[in-house]
Formats: sequence, C-alpha cells, structure tokens
Amino acid sequence: MSKSRTLKMYQVDGSLSGLISADIMTSSGHVIPAHRAWLPYLLKQLETQRTGFYFQVGPNN
Repeated sequence: MSKSRTLKMYQVDGSLSGLISADIMTSSGHVIPAHRAWLPYLLKQLETQRTGFYFQVGPNN
C-alpha cells in the first residue's frame, strides 16, 4: 500500500494560469513549473535562490 502525501500548491501571482510553486510536505522536493518566457520573472523568486536541480522542458520556440 502506498503512503499518502500532502501537496501544497501556491499561486505566486494569484492566477491559475500564472506561476505555481508546489511542495511535497513529507520531502525536501520543490517544483515550480514555468514557461520559458517566464524565466526572467522566475529567477527573481526566492525559491530559485536555493540549491537544486533545474531543467526546462517543452519546444524550443
């Protein structure tokens, strides 16, 4: 049987279509999915100043 987990999601700019920050409460993992166009805004967020593994996915356009 798998363990249940709590996922905390935060709408950074208050919009469902905007930047979202997510934490799995029982681990040190943190996810911030974002479009490539949002990279300058994303880099200003406090969460991106932490040590971590960052990658981008999606088309190159």
